[in-house]
Amino acid sequence: MAFFSRTTPNMVEAFQNMEETVQNDLIPSITGFVPNKVERELFSLPLRQGSVNILLKNDRNSDYEWSLAVFNLLKNPETAEDVQQQAIASINSENKILLDHKKATVQNALDEELNYATQLASEKGSSNWLNAIPLKKYNFDLTKREFRDGISLRCARPLTNTPSLCACGKNFSKKFHCPTGGYTQKRHNEISDIRKHHERSLF
Repeated sequence: MAFFSRTTPNMVEAFQNMEETVQNDLIPSITGFVPNKVERELFSLPLRQGSVNILLKNDRNSDYEWSLAVFNLLKNPETAEDVQQQAIASINSENKILLDHKKATVQNALDEELNYATQLASEKGSSNWLNAIPLKKYNFDLTKREFRDGISLRCARPLTNTPSLCACGKNFSKKFHCPTGGYTQKRHNEISDIRKHHERSLF
């Protein structure tokens, strides 16, 4: 998509069918749900802004003009490198302004819960798991369910297909008292310690 938008003029409208496929097929296959209009706008923001960087077709509006402007500077080899670096810096600055405006527009359309979730996802390091190479030896290879759960938490969505019963057959409200697997006290203490750690960090 990026290649065609940068090398062929007037390609944005040609991406309409692709955008419908992205919204109705690609995103649901990744996340487990079909995004509404606001969520689709949110998904098009960069990772560092709390999203997943699946661009909209209109995000490619300036690609061809920017690519052509940088390419034309190569006609004069003597000054090409310096002038090209200046042009790239100018394009990056313009793109940042567009992204900041888009982020503000999207945030204004979000409800309070999703806006808060997006702010948390924008914190430093919050998106590292989406950029990480899925190396098995470091346990970076998430299962499909783990990945979907991560995206759901990132988008303030309820987790789907979670088990309703414990391994012992009882309701999860009794999970601390389940003898299955042993180490009941240790499991209880670990969860209690995690809760206390986060409570202390609030004060």
